[in-house]
Amino acid sequence: METVGFSTGAIAKGDFERAIKMLRPFAPMPIELSVLRESELVALLTRAHSLDLRAFGSVTVHAPCKIETL
Repeated sequence: METVGFSTGAIAKGDFERAIKMLRPFAPMPIELSVLRESELVALLTRAHSLDLRAFGSVTVHAPCKIETL
């Protein structure tokens, strides 16, 4: 059985926390945390400990392909 999920970037570009709130009613589907820019990655790393992602079937992270300042 295939499962379809959503990327937070497709739901609320640049605002993964808003997208998580919007997607929560559709759990337990998979969710991809889209953090394509360095600033978004820093925000995710800062907030990761407080994100409640337990309702989702699986969680993946799409990180930037190029990081210059970390």
